Amino acid sequence: GDEEEGGDGASSAEGKKYVVAGTIWDDRPDVYDDRDTFPVPKNVAVVPKTSPEQLTKAWLQHDVIIYSIMDSERQMREAEEAIQALHSNIDAIQKKITFICISSCMSWTKTKPTDPEEPDTPLNEDDYRRRKPHANYKEQTALEKLVVKLGKTDKSKLSTFVVAAGLLYGRGERVFHQLFKDAWHGACELTTLGSGNGRLPTIHITDLCSLLRNLSEKADIRLNYLVAVDDGQHTQKEIIKAISDAMGTGKVETGLKELAVLSRLMSQLDLDHLTMNVSIESVAMKEAMNIDWVAESGMIENIELVVKEFRDARKLIPVRVTLFGPPGAGKSTFAEKLSKEYDVPHLHMAQVIEENMRALRKSVARIGQEDLEEEEETQAQDDKAMLGEIEEVLEENGGRYSEEHLLMFWRKTLTGPACRNQGFIMDGFCKTTDQAKALYDQEEEDAEEDEDGIGVNKKLIPDVVIVLEASNDFLKDRVMEMPEQEVVKRSHYTEEKFTAKLEEYRAQNTDDVTVVNYFDEREIHPTTINVDVETGQDTFEPFLEKMRKAIGPPRNYGENAGSRRTRLKREKAAEEKRAQREEEERQRQVQADLREVRDAQAQWSRKYHELKLQEEEALVERTAPMRDYLVKHVMPTLTAGLTECMKIRPEDPVDFLAEFLFKHNPEPDE
Repeated sequence: GDEEEGGDGASSAEGKKYVVAGTIWDDRPDVYDDRDTFPVPKNVAVVPKTSPEQLTKAWLQHDVIIYSIMDSERQMREAEEAIQALHSNIDAIQKKITFICISSCMSWTKTKPTDPEEPDTPLNEDDYRRRKPHANYKEQTALEKLVVKLGKTDKSKLSTFVVAAGLLYGRGERVFHQLFKDAWHGACELTTLGSGNGRLPTIHITDLCSLLRNLSEKADIRLNYLVAVDDGQHTQKEIIKAISDAMGTGKVETGLKELAVLSRLMSQLDLDHLTMNVSIESVAMKEAMNIDWVAESGMIENIELVVKEFRDARKLIPVRVTLFGPPGAGKSTFAEKLSKEYDVPHLHMAQVIEENMRALRKSVARIGQEDLEEEEETQAQDDKAMLGEIEEVLEENGGRYSEEHLLMFWRKTLTGPACRNQGFIMDGFCKTTDQAKALYDQEEEDAEEDEDGIGVNKKLIPDVVIVLEASNDFLKDRVMEMPEQEVVKRSHYTEEKFTAKLEEYRAQNTDDVTVVNYFDEREIHPTTINVDVETGQDTFEPFLEKMRKAIGPPRNYGENAGSRRTRLKREKAAEEKRAQREEEERQRQVQADLREVRDAQAQWSRKYHELKLQEEEALVERTAPMRDYLVKHVMPTLTAGLTECMKIRPEDPVDFLAEFLFKHNPEPDE
């Protein structure tokens, strides 16, 4: 959006006072930015974008109006509306208004050099009338021209400036953010966008602000178009290499720029900026401005400052924790849970040894490869010598590593990108004070003295020390109750080895001599947690809560707007899939119930028919004697009587039939 300065607010160095107001940038269309990482600063008034009339009223009330058009078309539309509104209402302006439009060097990407025979000669403000923009930035150039033109109408009321700024860096990063983020996450190598040979004009955000303040305060600036760049003149590949050296592995590979957009790691706008090739310098900024430079020499020469600002702005402070305690107290279990919760590496002795030995063997295997650079070949030869030395020590010591090699492994791990950037949860190391001194008390550039004058390497030493305590009886009972597969997994939990390790730990950690005292003497006071207590059903949570309190909240990358949308989209898809599965299961259950009902009905019908048939058969069987009797003794005479009655048709058939039966009654059998 815009930034406006007026008559009241914070005091400047020269005694002037300002009030800063601005519109909220709500143009966040994709996943490329972390703008929501940076909230609206304190003491900044928000100007609502409710209507053009209200915005115009707000603009007319301020002395300085600053619009950036570097990042989106919407910014350009708003900036154009602002300058058009100010020009249309120029008669209503009571005191002079300064309008500053921050553009980018994309307006210069197709500009031919002043001297074709010296193509590397930088362009400057004197060439601005013949500048040629990138094909996608013609509207930006047109707006630049409009701003300059409208500022010539009445300079006593409306003064306009266009600042063509280099790529901004510092204070958390914007266009370089993805590169810093990849390096911070420990990417094996950073990738250039294309060849990486294009020169990128750059400027630190603070130096740009210093220029803007000069424009706001100076009344004798005749130029309407200024270039804001530092003296860097670095290529894209050189800048990426500096980022990789400072935060990552130091490795850079050449990549295809299209892949960045296809993988949705970078917007087309950022891709355009990072692949420009412009050699340009700022003459006016050096000669006419009083700039208190932060990074005049460029991004690479000030990379340590830029990295520090990146970490501070995004609160990416390493979480460095070490856990101490006797065997069986749960160090590994707690370390693993904390590692997942804080998203930092979990370091334990076996893993550190394995990873370093694997890295040595991998390096040695590259010896003789054609694509190996001289520096890499030398490193591989050194690694070969070291690997031979380690293997010799292992053979002599019955498979045990020397103290020197173990400390070398730990030091290399702790200075690697993952631990350097994110931190670590260290599991049970160092075991002795001598190991701690050898690892942390280093006489190097990184060594800083604490209040007692003790030199320590602040980039290696843990910030939080947690000590787990428990009685021997509790630990033995706990190990005895472990599942068999857990005991097999941790071979040192056999009774003999466990007892030996417990005795060794107690001997190394008496009241007077303990590695914990090393940290306590250096103002890293340990947090002691007694795990030998009843906690109810949840064995770990009460102790984890105490550890969280000692460590503080996670200081890792949080969700940005884009990643949150991605997560919500993924969760929605998962929820829809779950609902679909539930509906399918419900339908299957309904069909199964219907089949069960139909089967029950069919079975009931079969049984009903079977019972009915059985009843009929039983009835026939019960009435057989009576039927036989009637057929034999009654039916013949009765049939004859009825037949005779039908022939004669008497007036009283019943009486006739009775008389007939009486006369023809057969004699009973003797």
